[in-house]
Amino acid sequence: MAKSSADDQELRRACEAAIEGTKQSVVMSIRVAKSRGIWGKTHKLGRDMAKPRVLALSVKSKGQKTKAFLRVLKYSTGGVLEPAKLYKLKHLSKVEVLTNDPSGCTFTLGFDNLRSQSVAPPQWTMRNIDDRNRLLLCILNICKDALGHLPKVVGIDVVEMALWAKENTPAVTNQGDMQEGPAASTVTERDLKVTVEKELVSQAEEEDMEALLGTYVMGIGEAEAFSERLKRELLALEAANVHAILESEPLIDEVLQGLEAATNCVDDMDEWLGIFNVKLRHMREDIESIETRNNKLEMQSVNNRALIEELDKLLLGLRVPSEYAACLTGGLFDEARMLQNVEACEWLAGALRSLEVPNLDPIYANMRAVKEKRAELEKLKSTFVRRASEFLRNYFSSLVEFMISDKSYFSQRGQLKRPDHADLRYKCRTYARLLQHLKSLDKNCLGPLRKAYCDSLNLLLRREAREFANELRASTKASRNPTVWLEASAGSGQNVNAADTSTVSEAYAKMLTIFIPLLVDESSFFAHFMCFEVPALVPPGGAANGDKSDDTNDDDLGIMDIDDNDSKAGKNSGELAALNESLQNLLDGIQEDFYAVVDWAYKIDPLRCISMHGITERYLSGQKADAAGFVRLLLGDLESRISMQFSRFVDEACHQIERNERNVRQMGVLSYIPRFATLATRMEQYIQGQSRDLVDQAYTKFVSIMFVTLEKIAQTEPKYADLFLLENYAAFQNSLYDLANVVPTLAKFYHQASEAYEQACTRHISMIIYYQFERLFQFARRIEDLMYTIPPEEIPFQLGLAKMDLRKMLKSSLSGLDKSITAMYKKLQKNMTSEELLPSLWDKCKKEFLDKYESFAQLVAKIYPTETIPTVVEMRDLLASMFLREEDQTPLQHLPYRVLKEADISQRQLHDITGVCSTLSVSRSAAIILLRHCNWNVSKLFDNWFDEEDEVRITVGLFKNPPVDQFSTDGSFTCEICFETFPGGDDFDDQRISSTFCDHFYCRACWVGYISKSIANDGLGCLSLKCPHPCCGAAVGEDMIFVLVSESADKDKYLRYLLRSYVEDSYRKRKIKWCPAPGCDHAVDFVDYVDGSGGACDVSCLCSYIFCWNCNEEAHSPVKCDTVAKWMLKHKDESENTNWIIVNTKPCPECKRPIEKNQGCSHMRCRAPCKFEFCWICLGPWGGSHSCNSYLQGVKNESDKRKEVAKLNLDRYIHYYERWVANHESRKKALVDFQLVQDVHLKKLDRKYRQTNPILSFITEAWQKIIECRRVLKWSYAYGYYIPKHEHGKRQFFEYLQGEAESGLEKLHHCAEVELEEHINANKPIEDFIEFRTKLVQLTVLIGNYFKNLVRAMENDLPEISSYGDYWSCYICTYVNEGSATMCVMCSSQSPVHGEV
Repeated sequence: MAKSSADDQELRRACEAAIEGTKQSVVMSIRVAKSRGIWGKTHKLGRDMAKPRVLALSVKSKGQKTKAFLRVLKYSTGGVLEPAKLYKLKHLSKVEVLTNDPSGCTFTLGFDNLRSQSVAPPQWTMRNIDDRNRLLLCILNICKDALGHLPKVVGIDVVEMALWAKENTPAVTNQGDMQEGPAASTVTERDLKVTVEKELVSQAEEEDMEALLGTYVMGIGEAEAFSERLKRELLALEAANVHAILESEPLIDEVLQGLEAATNCVDDMDEWLGIFNVKLRHMREDIESIETRNNKLEMQSVNNRALIEELDKLLLGLRVPSEYAACLTGGLFDEARMLQNVEACEWLAGALRSLEVPNLDPIYANMRAVKEKRAELEKLKSTFVRRASEFLRNYFSSLVEFMISDKSYFSQRGQLKRPDHADLRYKCRTYARLLQHLKSLDKNCLGPLRKAYCDSLNLLLRREAREFANELRASTKASRNPTVWLEASAGSGQNVNAADTSTVSEAYAKMLTIFIPLLVDESSFFAHFMCFEVPALVPPGGAANGDKSDDTNDDDLGIMDIDDNDSKAGKNSGELAALNESLQNLLDGIQEDFYAVVDWAYKIDPLRCISMHGITERYLSGQKADAAGFVRLLLGDLESRISMQFSRFVDEACHQIERNERNVRQMGVLSYIPRFATLATRMEQYIQGQSRDLVDQAYTKFVSIMFVTLEKIAQTEPKYADLFLLENYAAFQNSLYDLANVVPTLAKFYHQASEAYEQACTRHISMIIYYQFERLFQFARRIEDLMYTIPPEEIPFQLGLAKMDLRKMLKSSLSGLDKSITAMYKKLQKNMTSEELLPSLWDKCKKEFLDKYESFAQLVAKIYPTETIPTVVEMRDLLASMFLREEDQTPLQHLPYRVLKEADISQRQLHDITGVCSTLSVSRSAAIILLRHCNWNVSKLFDNWFDEEDEVRITVGLFKNPPVDQFSTDGSFTCEICFETFPGGDDFDDQRISSTFCDHFYCRACWVGYISKSIANDGLGCLSLKCPHPCCGAAVGEDMIFVLVSESADKDKYLRYLLRSYVEDSYRKRKIKWCPAPGCDHAVDFVDYVDGSGGACDVSCLCSYIFCWNCNEEAHSPVKCDTVAKWMLKHKDESENTNWIIVNTKPCPECKRPIEKNQGCSHMRCRAPCKFEFCWICLGPWGGSHSCNSYLQGVKNESDKRKEVAKLNLDRYIHYYERWVANHESRKKALVDFQLVQDVHLKKLDRKYRQTNPILSFITEAWQKIIECRRVLKWSYAYGYYIPKHEHGKRQFFEYLQGEAESGLEKLHHCAEVELEEHINANKPIEDFIEFRTKLVQLTVLIGNYFKNLVRAMENDLPEISSYGDYWSCYICTYVNEGSATMCVMCSSQSPVHGEV
């Protein structure tokens, strides 16, 4: 058998090298050919389709598991094996030998994990069947031993495989090491037998073999014979194969001989080719040497020609042109010859550069002729530079002297003139190129030129600035106010009413506007003109200005500031330093003129330093200020000067505050508190640009000194310190309320003042309360101190803390509580100069007193549980009934009414019931019956009871000895209502029930029905329930009702009636009544009500409903109740329907029934039974020739007159009624909008402008004022309707007042509705919102005062206007005319009496 590639150790080592690093061992490697099954006509695989590959079987052991792989390797371009593909044998599902290969050496391997099942697997072709069998057997053994399963085998001859395995058993061994696991073991004969006879036979082949064997029917002996037969056939086949091999042996020998001859020919050819290659190499070396010599010769020729050209140029450059010789030695520098001079200078500079080493070969530079020529040119350069420099210095000086000598060039009296350097720059620009070439010739020559130019121009600039500043100050009209801002000050602060000094800021701004751009432009032009080698910039706005030419843009180049150009300075730092030094010479001294303007402005108005600081900062941060660094330094000095002057003003003002000497006993607000607010307002008005920091620093210093001074003054007299501090801190907050909303610094001090105010209030109020109730709170403090040392129950036994001591203390402290509270109020009011603080302080005082009293009440309840003291609720009610009146300034008065909640009514009722029970020793139900009998008048009840107790008992049904009823002898009971008999027994007492005050017994069911029906139908009558017996007046009390009635709804209804009875049946029912608002459960107790007052008295309930106490209608002040009653009756009366009938119908001439016209013609026919036909126009009978077109003078029947009068009255009523309804609807809409503002809009404004609800309270106040004014305006139309017709003057005056009120209210309503909506939805700045706030507050106050005066006038029935009897007042000129006059004597206006229809 031929040697197989599977035994090739070199191939195996190459495969191991290819998979090195995978920790896998190669079991077998064999060469194969990869194809796709394309076969030629000779039944051989096509060469162009076959690809050589190597298949390697490898294994990897990991613990007890072994993994097997099939690797495909291919040859690279260098003949080295490299991995191509990797297959895992655990996925091998099929091994198939292809039948279309006649040799049987081609097979495919099917794997079940291939991604694309549609692509056919590759076909592998072996060299012979032995290699195929060797590979397949190795794969099957590895699958069996390592993986535990075998793939499906298709297309293999089982007999052939078995014979091959048997014959080649010793040779079939694995290549791997014997120690490498199960895959590396020798394949034994037994294994091969099992593999071939069992495992290598597919199921289909097994079925075929079984079918073949099934054709034989044989016994045991026949099976042996069949086996012998098969053996003989196999031997015969082997012999035939051996014979065929032996017959082909001569042919093989001939082929071997031919191959040997071909090998000899190839060896001869290799020897001849070697000799040819040697000769060819020698020829190439000869050719290369020849080419090298030719290149050297050619290069030498080129170099010689270049040398000749350089020498010619050098000779040409050493000669001075004749046209430049005169200019360089002694020519003039006038404008006519400037171009020739520039060209000569340019040539000279170029000639010198050409003789320098970088531009000239060092060999030539050392030539004697070149050195001599260089020395000659250097001499020409120094002469030319000296002459040009001298000329330019004189030229600059002459230009400036000429401009200075011309007085019309500068500002003169009455005329401010803007400096114009255009002509100067134009003349200087003529020599710009000359300067550039002079710099290229000699850089050191520019230093003196620059200094000469700066000195000359500095004289011109200073003269211009000085003349401009002087004339600017002289022409500015600004008056000085000698009144100082703070008292006793000789400083420079101005009065709050100082004249307008805005012209000062405008003058300063004009100075900067004129000279700062001029200085920037001059600096930029100087840097460009004097050839400074620094990064140049076009000033922002310079290149964009369309009115400048290109030349102007070129000259307006500026330089970058040294501070801003550190990263780019580098090599140009020296030039930058020189430039700034020259600019300092150029602008030196000009700042003095600016300082003069600043000092002048400060003397007129120090606060103008704020606006000047902002203007300066704007130029500093502006675009043009960056064009020249020294101009920025000048502006920085100006800003420092302004800040220093303003600091001087602030220091002087602070010194005035610190020197403020006054006696703290003279209570009141210090003068500088409101003056500071005015000063801050002016300072805010003067802020421009970036001057906010300057103002904030002043604020901080001012307020700090003010607060420190306040504390120092307060410490001089501790007795009045708290009152003094709270008044001043409150004044500080009130004066800065508006500014604190927009200025964060002032907002901080505002909150600081607020905290100090609260602390001072707390101390002052605590002192007043303790002074008035000293014994009470000392008693409480002693108790609190003892509670830390002894148990609470032992405290009443301590000396001075017994119950008797408590009662004495309460009697002395609370006996005259009203007087004590009044004294506390007067104490609070004493020495207070700010009356507007009194209400808020009084509220704080009441709250503090109630908190302290509540703590005292809790101590008493804990230490003395049996003692009774006034409750906190009673104390709160007493304090709530007291208020400060604005009109008469009386110290303290009781409210005219008090609103009672259900709890308050129940508490009052319970108090009366309990008092009657304890005094008269009766039950609760009896006390209720007695109180209702006396209309809840406890005093009247006591008087009647103690005078005639028996009579009272009989009257109300509270019998002492009720009559005895007779029962049947058998003990049974018959109800007299349902006539049902109840026998005696255990439940007899349960069914037999009588009233508490009589012995009339009825069954339980009848009692329950009787009581329930009364509660459901009788209303308050259920409280007066009597015994059902017709002749009995015994009362049925609350206790019996609650026992019998089981429904909670009936009990609640009964208690509700009992509560209503306390209000509706009260003896004070003229002074107490329920609020008429729907769904309101509050009652109003009008303490100071006087019967017969008749005037409107508005009462405001806690439910926000306002009503008139007299008529229970909606509040209608200033209109009287009788007027409202007439108006509402007219609104509801049917008489208006009658008026409509009179106006829009006509009576039938026959039956007098009203008829309405519903068609176009005038022919009318009355309904049956009248059926009268008449004319609609003239009401005459209708006939065939009826005509009513003729005018009959003076004929006007009574019906027409009534109709005309009724129509006029109806139109007049509709006029007033429509406006009454319109304002009523507007008020309802305003209530809805007001709720929306409170719930939504205020929150949006808070988020948008960061305004808190107290600050936004002006919006709430405006809407409340709108709602109140709408109500007044609505009822004013009812008032106007009932003004008598003959009082024309009153009507005209009232309508004028009413019209003004309505117009103003519409403005207020529009501002609070439409303009507020704009600020909520639109993105407007905070400044607009502050302006809106000011406008709304002013409108609210203005309209409120106007309506207040209008209400007062209407309540007094317009006393300003009186009826003149036989006279009438003209509504235009107010002249009083006689009653008979039809026109005004003064203005010829028509009389309202005669003009009215």
